[in-house]
Amino acid sequence: MPSSINHIIGGKDVAFAEYPHMAKIVYDVEDMVCGGTLIDKRFVLTAAHCIITRDTEPIKVILGVTDFNDTEQWEGRLEIDIKATYVPQNYSSFSHYFDIGLIELASDADFSVKVYPTCLHTDPTDLPENTEIIVTGWGRTESNSLSKHLKAAKMNLIPLPECNAKLEYYVGRRLRHGIDETQLCALAPGKDACWGDSGGPLQIIKDKAYNNYRVVGVVSFGVDCGKNVPGIYMRVPKFLDFIERIVWPEG
Repeated sequence: MPSSINHIIGGKDVAFAEYPHMAKIVYDVEDMVCGGTLIDKRFVLTAAHCIITRDTEPIKVILGVTDFNDTEQWEGRLEIDIKATYVPQNYSSFSHYFDIGLIELASDADFSVKVYPTCLHTDPTDLPENTEIIVTGWGRTESNSLSKHLKAAKMNLIPLPECNAKLEYYVGRRLRHGIDETQLCALAPGKDACWGDSGGPLQIIKDKAYNNYRVVGVVSFGVDCGKNVPGIYMRVPKFLDFIERIVWPEG
């Protein structure tokens, strides 16, 4: 069975403020970790299973930190309490579908070079085959420990038919009709998202000089980190109605 775990395997440390939209979600217990994407001064995009959790709850979001071992970065962090959370009506913790969610912050995020929202990819059609896509997170690495330094890994999109073929032995009650059009599959040799990266972004580069990206997916789940099995992401363009209704209700 697939499990709702994801972390960066085979990733590289990123430069400070290279991904200023990255958010780390903090819980009332230490052993729960998820990532997120700042998309507005008051909202962070993440996975539903990072919000609807057993025996724990998200309490705050940390922005503006790339390396949690860097004292200067830590002292200059932006730490904001969570006001409310939202998931699609169709989401169930017993399923891997509709695994996307929003965190509403208790106060506005102050934008700076290290804290800045990124835009959503809105085109529902498939990306060109050779599009460079990147997953980022502080999740578990090859050393089997959570990373203190934000890592990034370049991935390759896998067409749904090929993805379903690779996952056919893992389809079960949480994935009753296989991978569908609301999901994306990505794979790269020796690279993957893993435990602790859930909720983080799968993104394309819009303008690298300005650290400008577009979020195309949200880390949802994987079968076995770093193996020859695609990781599964929620396809952001398929959830624009849900996102816009909450984040930008006035259009």
